[in-house]
Amino acid sequence: MKIKILLTALLMTGLSQIGLSQNIDKEALKLRAAQKVKQMTDNISRIADKSRSVSTRESIRSKTLVLFINKGEAFKEVYDGGYEIQRQGVEMQTTSLKYPEGDARRLKHTLMTEYLTNLIKLNYSQVKIESTDVSSMEVSNIYETSNNEWHCTVYFEQAFVGYRDGRPVYKDITRKSVDVQIQKEETIDGTEYIIRLGDVHALDTRAN
Repeated sequence: MKIKILLTALLMTGLSQIGLSQNIDKEALKLRAAQKVKQMTDNISRIADKSRSVSTRESIRSKTLVLFINKGEAFKEVYDGGYEIQRQGVEMQTTSLKYPEGDARRLKHTLMTEYLTNLIKLNYSQVKIESTDVSSMEVSNIYETSNNEWHCTVYFEQAFVGYRDGRPVYKDITRKSVDVQIQKEETIDGTEYIIRLGDVHALDTRAN
Protein backbone atom coordinates (compact mmCIF):
# COMPACT_ATOMS: atom_id res chain seq x y z
CA MET A 1 0.00 0.00 0.00
CA LYS A 2 2.84 2.40 0.90
CA ILE A 3 4.54 1.66 -2.43
CA LYS A 4 1.28 2.31 -4.29
CA ILE A 5 0.77 5.63 -2.50
CA LEU A 6 4.39 6.63 -3.22
CA LEU A 7 4.05 5.80 -6.94
CA THR A 8 0.80 7.78 -7.13
CA ALA A 9 2.44 10.77 -5.46
CA LEU A 10 5.40 10.64 -7.85
CA LEU A 11 3.06 10.38 -10.83
CA MET A 12 1.02 13.42 -9.70
CA THR A 13 4.21 15.41 -9.10
CA GLY A 14 5.46 14.52 -12.56
CA LEU A 15 2.19 15.59 -14.18
CA SER A 16 2.28 18.84 -12.21
CA GLN A 17 5.83 19.54 -13.42
CA ILE A 18 4.83 18.81 -17.03
CA GLY A 19 1.96 21.26 -16.78
CA LEU A 20 4.25 23.85 -15.20
CA SER A 21 6.84 23.34 -17.94
CA GLN A 22 4.20 23.82 -20.63
CA ASN A 23 3.05 27.05 -18.99
CA ILE A 24 6.63 28.34 -18.81
CA ASP A 25 7.15 27.46 -22.49
CA LYS A 26 4.03 29.35 -23.52
CA GLU A 27 5.01 32.41 -21.51
CA ALA A 28 8.51 32.28 -23.00
CA LEU A 29 7.06 32.07 -26.50
CA LYS A 30 4.73 35.01 -25.79
CA LEU A 31 7.73 37.07 -24.68
CA ARG A 32 9.67 36.08 -27.80
CA ALA A 33 6.68 37.08 -29.95
CA ALA A 34 6.59 40.52 -28.30
CA GLN A 35 10.36 40.90 -28.73
CA LYS A 36 10.02 40.08 -32.44
CA VAL A 37 7.34 42.76 -32.79
CA LYS A 38 9.61 45.21 -30.97
CA GLN A 39 12.35 44.44 -33.49
CA MET A 40 9.89 45.35 -36.22
CA THR A 41 8.77 48.62 -34.61
CA ASP A 42 12.34 49.71 -33.81
CA ASN A 43 13.36 49.04 -37.41
CA ILE A 44 10.35 50.92 -38.75
CA SER A 45 11.47 53.94 -36.72
CA ARG A 46 15.00 53.66 -38.13
CA ILE A 47 13.80 53.25 -41.72
CA ALA A 48 11.68 56.41 -41.44
CA ASP A 49 14.50 58.42 -39.83
CA LYS A 50 15.73 60.82 -42.51
CA SER A 51 18.88 61.66 -40.56
CA ARG A 52 20.17 58.26 -41.74
CA SER A 53 21.42 57.74 -45.28
CA VAL A 54 19.10 56.13 -47.82
CA SER A 55 21.49 53.20 -48.24
CA THR A 56 21.45 52.56 -44.48
CA ARG A 57 17.66 52.64 -44.40
CA GLU A 58 17.43 50.30 -47.39
CA SER A 59 19.73 47.88 -45.57
CA ILE A 60 17.51 48.01 -42.46
CA ARG A 61 14.48 47.43 -44.70
CA SER A 62 16.01 44.20 -46.03
CA LYS A 63 16.80 42.99 -42.49
CA THR A 64 13.26 43.84 -41.36
CA LEU A 65 11.62 41.72 -44.06
CA VAL A 66 13.39 38.65 -42.64
CA LEU A 67 11.12 38.95 -39.58
CA PHE A 68 8.01 38.16 -41.65
CA ILE A 69 6.48 35.04 -43.15
CA ASN A 70 8.43 34.24 -46.33
CA LYS A 71 10.28 37.56 -45.92
CA GLY A 72 7.06 39.43 -46.75
CA GLU A 73 6.75 37.80 -50.19
CA ALA A 74 3.90 35.63 -51.56
CA PHE A 75 2.92 32.61 -49.45
CA LYS A 76 0.10 30.10 -48.98
CA GLU A 77 -2.16 30.52 -45.97
CA VAL A 78 -3.45 27.13 -44.80
CA TYR A 79 -6.70 26.74 -42.85
CA ASP A 80 -8.26 23.82 -40.97
CA GLY A 81 -9.18 21.01 -43.32
CA GLY A 82 -6.31 21.80 -45.66
CA TYR A 83 -8.02 24.79 -47.31
CA GLU A 84 -5.43 27.13 -48.80
CA ILE A 85 -5.39 30.75 -49.98
CA GLN A 86 -2.56 32.17 -52.06
CA ARG A 87 -1.47 35.47 -50.54
CA GLN A 88 0.52 38.16 -52.36
CA GLY A 89 2.45 38.76 -49.18
CA VAL A 90 2.22 40.05 -45.62
CA GLU A 91 0.18 43.27 -45.31
CA MET A 92 0.48 46.42 -43.23
CA GLN A 93 -2.68 48.42 -42.56
CA THR A 94 -2.18 52.17 -42.33
CA THR A 95 -4.60 54.94 -41.39
CA SER A 96 -4.75 58.72 -41.70
CA LEU A 97 -6.71 61.32 -39.76
CA LYS A 98 -6.74 63.44 -42.92
CA TYR A 99 -9.85 61.52 -43.95
CA PRO A 100 -13.10 61.25 -41.93
CA GLU A 101 -14.43 58.03 -40.42
CA GLY A 102 -16.03 55.88 -43.11
CA ASP A 103 -13.91 57.29 -45.92
CA ALA A 104 -12.31 54.40 -47.83
CA ARG A 105 -9.04 56.34 -47.98
CA ARG A 106 -8.73 56.40 -44.18
CA LEU A 107 -7.65 52.73 -44.00
CA LYS A 108 -5.22 51.30 -46.54
CA HIS A 109 -3.93 47.76 -47.05
CA THR A 110 -0.34 47.80 -48.30
CA LEU A 111 2.05 44.92 -48.89
CA MET A 112 4.81 45.00 -46.28
CA THR A 113 7.46 45.06 -49.01
CA GLU A 114 5.90 48.27 -50.39
CA TYR A 115 5.16 49.81 -46.99
CA LEU A 116 8.81 49.66 -45.90
CA THR A 117 9.88 51.20 -49.21
CA ASN A 118 7.28 53.97 -48.80
CA LEU A 119 8.70 54.76 -45.34
CA ILE A 120 11.98 55.74 -46.96
CA LYS A 121 10.17 58.04 -49.41
CA LEU A 122 7.79 59.83 -46.98
CA ASN A 123 7.25 63.46 -47.99
CA TYR A 124 8.42 65.03 -44.73
CA SER A 125 11.66 66.73 -43.77
CA GLN A 126 11.81 64.45 -40.72
CA VAL A 127 9.75 61.60 -39.31
CA LYS A 128 9.61 60.41 -35.71
CA ILE A 129 7.95 57.07 -34.86
CA GLU A 130 7.75 55.70 -31.31
CA SER A 131 6.14 52.43 -30.23
CA THR A 132 5.21 50.54 -27.09
CA ASP A 133 7.98 48.88 -25.09
CA VAL A 134 8.03 45.08 -24.88
CA SER A 135 6.98 45.14 -21.22
CA SER A 136 3.79 47.06 -22.08
CA MET A 137 2.74 45.02 -25.11
CA GLU A 138 -0.29 42.78 -24.77
CA VAL A 139 -0.06 39.21 -26.08
CA SER A 140 -3.03 36.89 -26.58
CA ASN A 141 -3.08 33.25 -25.56
CA ILE A 142 -1.18 30.94 -27.91
CA TYR A 143 -3.49 28.61 -29.83
CA GLU A 144 -2.75 25.69 -32.15
CA THR A 145 -3.88 26.02 -35.76
CA SER A 146 -2.32 22.89 -37.25
CA ASN A 147 0.19 20.20 -36.43
CA ASN A 148 3.38 21.85 -35.16
CA GLU A 149 2.05 25.38 -35.75
CA TRP A 150 0.63 27.89 -33.30
CA HIS A 151 -0.48 31.51 -33.47
CA CYS A 152 -0.94 34.47 -31.16
CA THR A 153 -1.61 38.20 -31.50
CA VAL A 154 0.56 41.02 -30.15
CA TYR A 155 -0.94 44.48 -29.48
CA PHE A 156 0.96 47.77 -29.34
CA GLU A 157 0.61 51.49 -29.99
CA GLN A 158 2.57 53.55 -32.49
CA ALA A 159 2.96 57.33 -32.36
CA PHE A 160 3.77 59.05 -35.65
CA VAL A 161 4.96 62.64 -36.17
CA GLY A 162 5.80 64.12 -39.57
CA TYR A 163 7.79 67.40 -39.71
CA ARG A 164 8.37 70.08 -42.34
CA ASP A 165 10.94 72.81 -41.72
CA GLY A 166 11.29 71.62 -38.12
CA ARG A 167 7.58 71.94 -37.33
CA PRO A 168 5.17 69.01 -36.83
CA VAL A 169 2.50 69.05 -39.56
CA TYR A 170 0.89 65.66 -38.95
CA LYS A 171 0.57 63.59 -35.76
CA ASP A 172 -1.40 60.53 -34.74
CA ILE A 173 -1.36 57.48 -32.45
CA THR A 174 -2.53 54.14 -33.79
CA ARG A 175 -3.30 50.98 -31.83
CA LYS A 176 -2.19 47.99 -33.86
CA SER A 177 -2.14 44.20 -33.69
CA VAL A 178 0.27 41.74 -35.29
CA ASP A 179 -0.51 38.16 -36.27
CA VAL A 180 2.35 35.94 -35.08
CA GLN A 181 3.14 32.48 -36.44
CA ILE A 182 5.05 29.95 -34.31
CA GLN A 183 6.35 26.80 -35.99
CA LYS A 184 7.93 23.84 -34.26
CA GLU A 185 10.93 22.43 -36.10
CA GLU A 186 13.19 19.51 -35.23
CA THR A 187 16.89 20.19 -35.85
CA ILE A 188 20.13 18.39 -35.06
CA ASP A 189 20.30 20.53 -31.92
CA GLY A 190 16.80 19.54 -30.80
CA THR A 191 13.39 21.19 -30.97
CA GLU A 192 13.24 24.83 -32.05
CA TYR A 193 10.30 27.24 -32.18
CA ILE A 194 10.56 29.59 -35.16
CA ILE A 195 8.64 32.87 -34.81
CA ARG A 196 7.58 34.89 -37.85
CA LEU A 197 5.34 37.93 -38.14
CA GLY A 198 2.21 38.11 -40.28
CA ASP A 199 -0.26 40.89 -41.10
CA VAL A 200 -0.26 44.11 -39.07
CA HIS A 201 -3.75 45.52 -38.44
CA ALA A 202 -4.68 49.12 -37.57
CA LEU A 203 -7.37 48.94 -34.88
CA ASP A 204 -7.86 52.57 -33.87
CA THR A 205 -6.29 55.93 -34.69
CA ARG A 206 -6.52 59.14 -32.69
CA ALA A 207 -4.91 62.55 -32.56
CA ASN A 208 -1.52 62.72 -30.85
